[in-house]
Amino acid sequence: MEDYEEKVYQQLKNGKFTVKSSDLKFRCPFCLNKKKKDYEYRHLVPHAKGAGKKGSSLKKYREKAKHLALARYLEKDCAPVSRDPMEEEDEIEEGQIVDDDGSSNVVEDEKFLYPWKGILVNVEREFKDGRYISQSGNRIKEQLAKFDPVKVHILWDGRGSTGKAIVEFSKDWSGFRNAMSFESEFNRTGRGKGQYRFDRGGSGGMYGWVVREDDYNKSVGVMRKYLSKNGDLKTIKDIEDEDERLKKQLVTNLVQLVDEKNKDLEEVKLQYYETSYSFKNLAVQHDMLNKKYNEETLKMQQDQKDRLEKMSSEREELKLEMESQKEELKMQREELEKFKAQSESEKEKLLEEIQKNAMKISNLEMAELEQSKLDQNLLRIVEEQTRMKEALARERIEEDKNMDAKNKLELEVEQLTWKLKSLTSKAGDDADLELKKMAEDLKDKKEELEYLEDMNQTLLAKSLESNDELQEARKELIKELRDMGNNRAVIRVKRMGEIDVKPFLEACKKKYSADEADIKASVICSNWQEALKDPSWFPFCNVKVGDDVFKTEIDEKDEKLSRLRNGMGEEVFKAVANALLELNEYNGSGRYIVPELWNFKDGRRATLKEGIQRLSKSKKK
Repeated sequence: MEDYEEKVYQQLKNGKFTVKSSDLKFRCPFCLNKKKKDYEYRHLVPHAKGAGKKGSSLKKYREKAKHLALARYLEKDCAPVSRDPMEEEDEIEEGQIVDDDGSSNVVEDEKFLYPWKGILVNVEREFKDGRYISQSGNRIKEQLAKFDPVKVHILWDGRGSTGKAIVEFSKDWSGFRNAMSFESEFNRTGRGKGQYRFDRGGSGGMYGWVVREDDYNKSVGVMRKYLSKNGDLKTIKDIEDEDERLKKQLVTNLVQLVDEKNKDLEEVKLQYYETSYSFKNLAVQHDMLNKKYNEETLKMQQDQKDRLEKMSSEREELKLEMESQKEELKMQREELEKFKAQSESEKEKLLEEIQKNAMKISNLEMAELEQSKLDQNLLRIVEEQTRMKEALARERIEEDKNMDAKNKLELEVEQLTWKLKSLTSKAGDDADLELKKMAEDLKDKKEELEYLEDMNQTLLAKSLESNDELQEARKELIKELRDMGNNRAVIRVKRMGEIDVKPFLEACKKKYSADEADIKASVICSNWQEALKDPSWFPFCNVKVGDDVFKTEIDEKDEKLSRLRNGMGEEVFKAVANALLELNEYNGSGRYIVPELWNFKDGRRATLKEGIQRLSKSKKK
């Protein structure tokens, strides 16, 4: 600020700013927007000094420096040659300065009642029913609205209104400016504190000024009681020092808070690094388990294929054998018929043989039929076993993850047991001490292992219980959303395995009339929907999509699907193929439609959270 003051002072000396208009008239080059522009020298110097002495909270530092530089320039470089002694007597008394409108302001060492308050005297009142009554504080507050008072409090005693009131302003610096404007307005209209001394009769109307130290000390009665209860005497500097102290305390608190937050951040970073390291280890284990699972899946599929080939081979052999027996029996029957007329006894024997042969043929045909049914049931059983093995493999992967910690402890227990056995054969005090320590460690590890086993069982039970509850909640949510309808919502219920009829309708419109197309499309789509329920039809194949990773897809070489594609087109084929894949995923054994919570925007299975949000929004509407 001192550097800036020196800079402005040099600019004034160099004539950059116009200060002197004539020998008797001067102007402030930094207050050009004020109503009063021309000053006498004796008034301009106090103006510059007063503006330069105001606290930093009232004026900007730059304006303060400019006025201090102006005062310095006026006294050193622009002072009149001689001054009238009479004019010096008219100087502003110490502790006050003159503003543009001639009203008085304050310097920093003067004491005020804080929070800022003003005094009103000669408030209009009337004598009624033995008491003095005046207008309300709110009415006076409305009259003083341009000074933004917080409250106006009328002072009352045993005889009613005293004709005095206290005007309260806000505690901040804007409240101080409003209070000084309040006092300046009353001074300007001749109704300030100085004028009130000459108007004790109250003929001049209502007077007002800001409460200072002398008002506080000389007040008596209800005025004294109210002022002492609702404020303290403070200088501008005291208030600025208190503000500065509060700011420093706030900065200290903020620094401490930042330090605490940085400490918390370091702890979070440490936890993040530990968690990241654990995730990497889990990812490696997950990859190993996936590899193992894919190997077992591939092995199971190969075993299933070998078993089916063996069953097919055995069936063909059995069929050939039955055909051979049928031919042999047929030849025997023909031979018996040739010798039928030889004798009655031979005839009876021939009849018996024919009946036996017929029964054998019937039994063979029934056996062949039963074998065919058995083959179909066996295929279903094999498929069901495959799915069960896949589910067990997934469960085994989860169990392997939970058993990692247990296996690690078991390994440590075995290592400690082995070390304990090896140390048992040693002799000496050192060996005994080490043996004792190893025994204690082994005991601790076994206790920890038992604790982990109990914890694993508890977590497994809770996991199963939570999964059951989630499944029940999902079923109830699906039921609620299905009853609500609204086919345009993003989250709604989809019937997995249901064929889309739109591609059938478009294909039929190309072949039939508009009236026939709807009926034909519905009939054909219904027939294919029934065809999907046949468990013996299995148009799927496993396709390798990565290292040891297989994916189930539609077998496009399937005879039925090929005929459908050739006859109805690609879109119809895709509709049936999608329905087949959905049925295989959601209900491969039963082959019936399953309702599912679906995100139609992203084309995926919706989460339980998304379904609850959709239900909540619908309930609010």
